[in-house]
Amino acid sequence: MTGVPILLSTLVSSALDISHELDLPCDPRQPYEAPRDPRLAPLFDDSAIEATACFAGRDWLEPWDAGKPLKDALKETFTTQHKQSLYWGTYIPQLFFAVKSMSVPSSFVTGLMWSRERSEIMRHDVTNDDLTRNGKITLLKWKAHDMRSFAEQEIHDMKLGMDLETTLIKPRELALTEYAAHSKTSNIEWVQRIRATPHGKYSGSDAQTRDGNMNLFFYLGTDCDGNTPAGKKCMEVSSATPITKPTETDDGLMVVEVDSKATFGKAQVHFSTNGTITWTCKQDISLIKMKKSVEEWRSGKNDEESCEFLIIKVEAKDTSGVQLDVIMTTGRGEDKYKQPASASLKKISHWTEGGRRVFNTKIQHAFPTQVRPKERDLQRHAIANLLGGAGFWYGNIKIRDFGGIFDSKPVSLFSFTPSRTSFPRGFLWDEGFHLRTVLQFDKALAAESLASWMGTMRGNKDSSVCQGGWIPREQAIGEFARARIPNKFIAQFPGIANPPTLLSLVARQLLTKSDFQSGCNKDRQLTVGCYQALYDADELRHILLPYLENWSKWIIDSQEANTAAYFETGIEVGEERPETGLYCWRGRNHEDERLVPMTLGSGLDDYPRSYWPSRHEAHLDLASWVAAAQTALADLFSLEVDESGTADEKVEDVYGNQYRTKAYATIKAIGIYHYDAVTGYYADRGLVSRRDVTPGTIADGFNIGSTVGLRKDIAIRCRNAEGPIDSQIPVDVYQMISQAAKWAEDPTIKVGMRVQITKTLKFKRSGQVIWQGTRALVRSVPTAGGKGTIEVLSDTSVTFNVRLEDVFPLLSNEKVSDYCPDSHPDFMFVLADDSGKNLLIKNKIVSPEVPEPGFTEHVGYVSFMPLFLKLLPYKGNEEHVDSLIAKLQDIEMFTDQGLRSLSLKSPLYMTENAPGDAPYWRGAVWININYLAVECLRYYAEQGSAPAAKLKNELARRVYSAVIRTYQETGYLWEHYDDITGKGQRTHPFNGWSALVANILDDGKASVTTAVGEFTGFGDDTDLLESMKDTLDLADIEGFNPENLLDEEIGATE
Repeated sequence: MTGVPILLSTLVSSALDISHELDLPCDPRQPYEAPRDPRLAPLFDDSAIEATACFAGRDWLEPWDAGKPLKDALKETFTTQHKQSLYWGTYIPQLFFAVKSMSVPSSFVTGLMWSRERSEIMRHDVTNDDLTRNGKITLLKWKAHDMRSFAEQEIHDMKLGMDLETTLIKPRELALTEYAAHSKTSNIEWVQRIRATPHGKYSGSDAQTRDGNMNLFFYLGTDCDGNTPAGKKCMEVSSATPITKPTETDDGLMVVEVDSKATFGKAQVHFSTNGTITWTCKQDISLIKMKKSVEEWRSGKNDEESCEFLIIKVEAKDTSGVQLDVIMTTGRGEDKYKQPASASLKKISHWTEGGRRVFNTKIQHAFPTQVRPKERDLQRHAIANLLGGAGFWYGNIKIRDFGGIFDSKPVSLFSFTPSRTSFPRGFLWDEGFHLRTVLQFDKALAAESLASWMGTMRGNKDSSVCQGGWIPREQAIGEFARARIPNKFIAQFPGIANPPTLLSLVARQLLTKSDFQSGCNKDRQLTVGCYQALYDADELRHILLPYLENWSKWIIDSQEANTAAYFETGIEVGEERPETGLYCWRGRNHEDERLVPMTLGSGLDDYPRSYWPSRHEAHLDLASWVAAAQTALADLFSLEVDESGTADEKVEDVYGNQYRTKAYATIKAIGIYHYDAVTGYYADRGLVSRRDVTPGTIADGFNIGSTVGLRKDIAIRCRNAEGPIDSQIPVDVYQMISQAAKWAEDPTIKVGMRVQITKTLKFKRSGQVIWQGTRALVRSVPTAGGKGTIEVLSDTSVTFNVRLEDVFPLLSNEKVSDYCPDSHPDFMFVLADDSGKNLLIKNKIVSPEVPEPGFTEHVGYVSFMPLFLKLLPYKGNEEHVDSLIAKLQDIEMFTDQGLRSLSLKSPLYMTENAPGDAPYWRGAVWININYLAVECLRYYAEQGSAPAAKLKNELARRVYSAVIRTYQETGYLWEHYDDITGKGQRTHPFNGWSALVANILDDGKASVTTAVGEFTGFGDDTDLLESMKDTLDLADIEGFNPENLLDEEIGATE
């Protein structure tokens, strides 16, 4: 077969007998709006415009189950110690410090706020603004957090001049670990210690006098998060009684009594402090109203009779600081919960030291590779803050269809979150990556999350049309979780999928029983290394398999591409036609006002696809995820046993082999339809338009480059005798200027084009700019001092002057009138904004030629997904697999920070998708995909691949080095990293999949002794170095963003 890679010869050779209807009755694909240009109308799927019955929101309101509620099915799967150890936790990640019970429909919560006596600032929930220069929270991190027994956090609040330490200890659970210094703690549920001290020079300063002493506000009560029927209060739903008003005990503590009948029963909460306590009672409030309620109390509003929530204010007596200790005691029987707590106060410091030792021991056991202290510190940080970002929610989500938005039936979810500041909620595809790290630390925690996510599956199993399988990709459950989310992101659409990472990446590891280690008895299950004893993996697999299979079926049915379109247009696809294997992410919209419509379902958002969403689209990454899910299902079904405990051959034959055959069929389709033999890359398919025009030229008013369909215009002003008018002109070489400025910001870039701008001249009236400087291809060479020098690789350094006429060849006097309308023929000047930057207008255009189906041109993460997910068999395909691995080392993908998300050669590299819409998956280095790359290289190295063996440690080192540099500079993990400088970008702290750096470091093989940031060169890859000269020729690179110009104005005229 022409153009089909050799891998197909190792797959099934006989015709595949897999029936798969193209027009399924339950096909919740998001309909595409008809394009405006009538020439393109025949290329779009008009039949998809009509909503099917499966779009009805009410069909997706019910949780799906496999015969009985999942919660009931799981009752005996996890041990009692597991459940008890997770009952209390820091499960409200968007708050600085809060403790919540894992209970439904209500939870008992405690929380912290802080301020100063005369300051208007009140800290409660953590936001991105808090961590900016103006917010002045300079540090927010968990120093230790194992979720089961101990958590310790550090916060630096520069604006209020306070350093805080918050500690949560569960002594009963701590006694079940290696640290068993205190065994008689069964009546203590938890201990919280909150300490605030002055930050730096704040103590004794004018600010101290102005703002007054430090204040802590601690609240506790029962919260329903809006899950109350109309006309009912939370206390009625939870069967709880009001908290008693505080009284003083014989040992000098303050105590209140709590009776939460539906959750933990009766308890006492004891308070001890070196500050001054005042308190108030509140009723009919929730977490959403808590901050406002406390602020009203500060301003003099009287307290209320009923203590549904108790709020305690602790004021420091002097400038030295303040400490608050809180202990909850419980117990069965009439008065067992009434326990003196004063003796326990003396043990808090001792428990704290024990908790730290246990956490460090767990880290060393989970990541046994010997590393340097600063690397171990990063692993501790990654784990503690990933676990510290976990949440537990109960409530409904919003589901939309074409008729409105509906409230679903309530469900609960236990999940880890990407970021406490920006994304403090559950994200479906993120969670699969989260659990790859969590399962290495505590397998039962990961299993708990997997089971919980399956419990959020939607669908009406009694429906004859839609039988479910959809899992919403974003889980904003309850009022408090939705409070900070823009409305457009809240409601979920039943046709949008997400990569099934929970199935593809973690299900096999979590649902396969491993041998228990000695000593993992029922009394010591929280001992390091015994977490697999906390649940029955075989039983959990048996329960979850119907959910995982249903989810896979829903993805295949709802995201299948219009396969018939490939045959109707007569595309050469080879001699064989698989009947399945082409898939398309639903949800792309012609009218989303972006250059390339977003593909949010893929998780890769703005990663370039076809410019025109159509029925001809087939997405490579989705097909790869489907194949990986089918392979995982085949393996899981093969593990099923019959009643006698032996392998169930019937299940293996019927289901295991069936899914293995389906996986082979999908991989085969990937080879036939997604492999471009001309370029040697795998690629998406869709509508594309190319013309044989020299790149960088202008023809028919369109910016051709290597792709038609993208036009960038510069706003200009034209006039006639009566006055001016604004018009626009296509941009071409103007793009080079922003990249020149970018390189100029850091003259020590490891390898690449160094452009030094020596002078900038800006014309205030017109916004015209002249740059003067030099450019050369360089690399960084380390020296004995460690700072390095610059070695020029190109023959000469070229001095250049860039004038407006150079940037816009078409703006010469004889040409510019072509771009002014006939009504206003006289060109005046290029428009600029207040900062002197030229106004860029970006338009998606329709080519004069009708686009045709074909391969999309962009090379990046998607191009390597069959490799990253280890779908390509190595034996018999050595040349093909090795050639793909070699392409990873090309300078267009390989950087000092790891693999960039989009090739340097892509016309959309580091370009905005809309004005102000910063590039996201268009060049930055993302840790989750680099983790997949490192894992696949380790796999293929074990299979005998020499290129993989050579590259795996180097890639791991580069990724880790970039992360640790930024961590040491900022104290945080970041959402992604700049592909040139390695600096963290966008959201921080981002403790989700960026925590995979702990896994990347811990392979037991990769060298971690190379100095961080050291440039190791390219060895024998001289061809790579030569190609780099061409790749980084400034005049040839496309995709520069002219809006990121130098801000510094060195000189100005006019």
